[in-house]
Amino acid sequence: MQLGFEQKRAVREKEEKHTVDIPLSLLSLFFERFINTPFLWSHQLLIWQPKKQTHRLTYCRKKPGHKDYKPLGLAHIRRHILPSAVSDTLSIAALDEVFCCKWCCWDFDANEPGGEELVSALKELGLNPVREGGRGERFGHVWLFFSEPVPALELAAFSRAFLAFLGLNPAIEFFPKQSPKERNKIGLSSVRLPLGIHNKPGAGGVRGWFEDAPQDITAQLDYINRQPYDAPQTLKKIGQMQQAIEYKEDQRRALQEAQQRAERAAQNDGKEPVELIDLLTVFEEHELTAISADWYSTRCPACAVEGKDTAGDNLNINKHNGKWFKCWEGGDGHGHSSAEIIRALVTSA
Repeated sequence: MQLGFEQKRAVREKEEKHTVDIPLSLLSLFFERFINTPFLWSHQLLIWQPKKQTHRLTYCRKKPGHKDYKPLGLAHIRRHILPSAVSDTLSIAALDEVFCCKWCCWDFDANEPGGEELVSALKELGLNPVREGGRGERFGHVWLFFSEPVPALELAAFSRAFLAFLGLNPAIEFFPKQSPKERNKIGLSSVRLPLGIHNKPGAGGVRGWFEDAPQDITAQLDYINRQPYDAPQTLKKIGQMQQAIEYKEDQRRALQEAQQRAERAAQNDGKEPVELIDLLTVFEEHELTAISADWYSTRCPACAVEGKDTAGDNLNINKHNGKWFKCWEGGDGHGHSSAEIIRALVTSA
């Protein structure tokens, strides 16, 4: 039976007693393994839709400032886990306050292939994946747990690199989540905590059991608390390499777009725009020499293609706005155009 918010409240008011006694030590270890921050969390909420005569599943987010707010604690975890008509299923934040994560998780939906391949490849890498929540044709969640929090951006980059290496669908849901259009940003994402009952209509009240342990609450808690933590060094290195590759790709793409804009503007009205691309993001710091309070000098890429600029100082770039730059080849200010400079950068990228 699916219970709505008011029905759940009525059950709580009766102070329904749970029939399973869970050792506090098991709950504490479970909390320590999964909870990145206790200050942001959600629980599943079923909202009755009279027109459709069905419930809709949503998540009620809890955060400081909300009425009757309390940080996530062991009492919440107990209600999440223990069999009850209330089923306060929790969704936990994938990030801590400094955008790091104790774990990562892949979510394979129904008929999504590749779960077995991912688990096998992770084991070959020396990691210890844990599978949870599989049912029917649904492979479920694959978890990794780390000996120390890992920057979320590196985790997301690792997942992209690993899925590409295995030839799997890059759209497989991964936590912590990240927009592929903004790889330098990470969003606050959350995932359903294992061992709770999935209240989604049609899910049949299935519980998020771990695959390699008996379907008993105490046995499941004992199993997950005994799973080893992985040292994240290899994973972080792969993530950092992937980030460097993607940075170069983004840089090259930005240069090509800037070149196209410059050539288009020149064809349209003969005027060449100055503000095209931020060259401070293109040149490394060691390549720039401060020549005043406002300007750097460096080797002009277009001059270098012609075997010129042996002193390496023909190109000036503004320190405060890298989109302001000029080639002074010949010393008269009539050096290479911005479009020629960008074209040379594209060629050498």
